[in-house]
Amino acid sequence: MSSPYADEEVRTVLGFARRLTGAAGALFLPLGPGPRVQTLGDVPAQPESLLSSDERGLLRAGELLWIPPRPAAPGSAFAPVTTYGGVTFGALGVLLPDTAENAAPPKELAELAGLLSHAIAAEAQRAEEGEYSRFFTLSLDHMAIAGFDGYFKLLNPVWEQTLGYTLEELYSRPYLDFVHPDDREITTNEKEELSRGAMVLTFSNRYIKKDGTLCYLQWNAAPSFERKRVYAVARDVTEAVEVARELKQSREAAEAASQAKSAFLAMMSHELRTPLNSVIGFSNMLLRDKDDTLSSEQRDFTERIRSNGLNLLGLINSILDLSRIEAGRVQPEVREVELVGLARDVVASLRPQVLDGVELEVDVPDRPATYRTDGGRLRQILLNLVGNGLKFTPSGAVTLRLLPISEAGSTAYAFEVEDTGPGIAPEHLETVFEPFRQVDGGAARRYDGSGLGLSISRSFADALGLEIEVESRVGSGTLFRVMLPAQA
Repeated sequence: MSSPYADEEVRTVLGFARRLTGAAGALFLPLGPGPRVQTLGDVPAQPESLLSSDERGLLRAGELLWIPPRPAAPGSAFAPVTTYGGVTFGALGVLLPDTAENAAPPKELAELAGLLSHAIAAEAQRAEEGEYSRFFTLSLDHMAIAGFDGYFKLLNPVWEQTLGYTLEELYSRPYLDFVHPDDREITTNEKEELSRGAMVLTFSNRYIKKDGTLCYLQWNAAPSFERKRVYAVARDVTEAVEVARELKQSREAAEAASQAKSAFLAMMSHELRTPLNSVIGFSNMLLRDKDDTLSSEQRDFTERIRSNGLNLLGLINSILDLSRIEAGRVQPEVREVELVGLARDVVASLRPQVLDGVELEVDVPDRPATYRTDGGRLRQILLNLVGNGLKFTPSGAVTLRLLPISEAGSTAYAFEVEDTGPGIAPEHLETVFEPFRQVDGGAARRYDGSGLGLSISRSFADALGLEIEVESRVGSGTLFRVMLPAQA
């Protein structure tokens, strides 16, 4: 069995035991894990057999033993070897001649056992200190022992690498000299807290390196009042602090850019809508043509002006909605909304856009269905989804459904918008809600559009606590589902 204790010191005590008692042999037997068996002189090949389990128990209880001779075993005497805390971990024994009169005096044997305890404990302490010293030296963290007088007493080598000062320079001056002036007050306060009885403190401060640059240290520290020392471990968190600062600056810059963009879009949208409303208004006046003064060609041109103006106004309104969303100015106005009537109103509003060969259908329950939400935002979501279906369905049908759903004892609802258009490829389903994203450039140009409708719909849904799902197969059409949970 291996042992952390020095053989020489144990063997020295065993030699004392032999000379004192006149024994033929002496030995140290462990009574538990840790030290190994050590012998000196004439000792049986298996010295563990000299003690029974009962005798081991008596030794652990602190008794001195004289064991008479046995078959194939000489008489022996044993004394317990204990730690400073009184825990018995081994036994010092001597093997005596066959007469009890020659047994070792218990007092002397006990004194030798005590001497062996001290020797083993001292060696254990030296070994332990050596291990701690290695850890102290090899640690990548900054380990420090400082006095209540404000000076470092012991530092590990990593301090030299971090600060650029030698250990001698660091020992020669108060450690506050190396702390950034703005952090000296907090460092002094933490030191006073430790000296007043705080057991463990965690804090951060900045140290000035020899080259004038700064490093950020994060500390854990605890005091020893008996020795008037502070034991502390510091970690260099300079890189983490710099990364956090850069991330914060980048985030602030991105937020500022986003706000500037949103403000620009909002301003430009308002500026463009004023003259555009005039163009649309005068186009409507011309198309009334009560005196029938417009030729067929002139009426066609005027209708085209009006149609393109309306399309441009829709685009501007979408951009304005997007800028409001990005600026966080979408505030839902929640009230009771009658969903059946809302669905029919959406379909009625879009019927003028239905092309020949396309059916626009509405499938709703026969009785009213109410739901608390922002009716205006929900209507915009449905207008965008149904309008999108009409845009991409050259023939077939676009259907708006309202489905009641039972959810945990309450009634939830779902709007479904299903078309028979070309469908969306699986790899594009995750991107259809991104701003200005159009699934197929050729199709988008053929059917027109800005790529904002679905993005705005998703943003409105998020603001209202709703969810939008999409299912599609190429060549079989697309289904958008707006989930209205019982508790939105």
